[in-house]
Amino acid sequence: MASLHARLRPWWLALPLVCACGDNAAPQGSADAAPRPDGAPGVDAPAVVADAAPPDAVERGPVTITVIGNDGLPDADAHVLFYDDADTLVEDVAVDGAGGASVDLLRGGFAVILGVINNRATVLADLDPGDEITYRAPRFYPTIDVNWTVPTYLGATAYRIHDISGQVEGPGPVVVKPTWSVPTTNVAAVATAGGLPLASLPAQDVAIFDGATPTLTGDWVEASTTTVTLAGVPAGWTSNGSVSSVSTGVTSVDGPAFVAGVATGPVLDLGDDRAMARVSLAEPGAFGQQIVLRYLARGGAHTVDVADHVLPWFTSATWDMSARTFTVVFPDAVPQVDMLYVTLFANDGSGRSWEIYGRRADGFALPDLPAAYDAMDLGMASVFISGPSLYRTDDATLAAAVRAAPVNAWFSSVHAVGTTVTLLSPGS
Repeated sequence: MASLHARLRPWWLALPLVCACGDNAAPQGSADAAPRPDGAPGVDAPAVVADAAPPDAVERGPVTITVIGNDGLPDADAHVLFYDDADTLVEDVAVDGAGGASVDLLRGGFAVILGVINNRATVLADLDPGDEITYRAPRFYPTIDVNWTVPTYLGATAYRIHDISGQVEGPGPVVVKPTWSVPTTNVAAVATAGGLPLASLPAQDVAIFDGATPTLTGDWVEASTTTVTLAGVPAGWTSNGSVSSVSTGVTSVDGPAFVAGVATGPVLDLGDDRAMARVSLAEPGAFGQQIVLRYLARGGAHTVDVADHVLPWFTSATWDMSARTFTVVFPDAVPQVDMLYVTLFANDGSGRSWEIYGRRADGFALPDLPAAYDAMDLGMASVFISGPSLYRTDDATLAAAVRAAPVNAWFSSVHAVGTTVTLLSPGS
């Protein structure tokens, strides 16, 4: 078994992207990106090492997979292969008109989704009886231009428009913003001077179309001073980060950075009362980095203690071709997580890849595809590993969402006040 450390990539390079058909691609590569307009959240990333099932736990039961294509509609061409384990194919199911497929599986089984993205298999591992999971392929949107008119703000030298697809800055009072062709959007205008944000003017559910000329009205909201003190950083680790404005459907606005463990400064109102502390953590000699996201009430003073949220570093991630196993090794106990995400790319020029979402931090064996799908099987090809990335949250509702829509919940970046998310991945 050959270790593939040199070929591991950071988690943000592994994420499936939502692309626009113009030059305004969705900002899906950071934990600050906005949710997607189809209701699937927008970036960031992201299962639990299952405890032993109780004696009366159901060991076999229905697992339902719903496949949504990149047009936002059920994908009638998809197939879902259901496995009790890596060696036992239960059924190859062509999805129905609603994109659904359902089979009774043993606890710990697999579903392999084929036919949605060219040359890509999507594997959902560690399934439980009763699971109902929706897989949404990355969406593609044409780009339109919207001409936003904003009121002037005393002292401002420029104005930004933030919406679901990113931000654009102009001198005002009209700012032309390329964006995705969606019926309505949340938006926030930001008045700036010398590149620094001064005040914001948010609006919700504004109707847009190509060439639309909406006018934002109302009073500008001055930024609220927010102070966050960082605590619980393990001895010898380094930390940095910032506090950002966040709101559903609007790209974030960076706020004050941590200096000597404290971040204090103005945080804007983008449409609600939330802010997010983003803390990047590293340990000399450790493999990768961790990002802890803590969602806070905007304004006031807060303490973010990361001690209970950091994950142990893993020491290696390997693919064994003959055994068809992907293994992540930890020096001590295997942590509980809500998701492991990794993509394996065949190194044979075929373009084949397997994106895998599991609920165990230490990896899994992968199913052997039937002969009819040999063109997609990794077989004995050597692979390039993108990831793995581990995702854990302290919010039970969010953890359930990650299990029910793993691709989309991974991308979700704006959560309830009090929620903490931890991402561990190779790279920096």
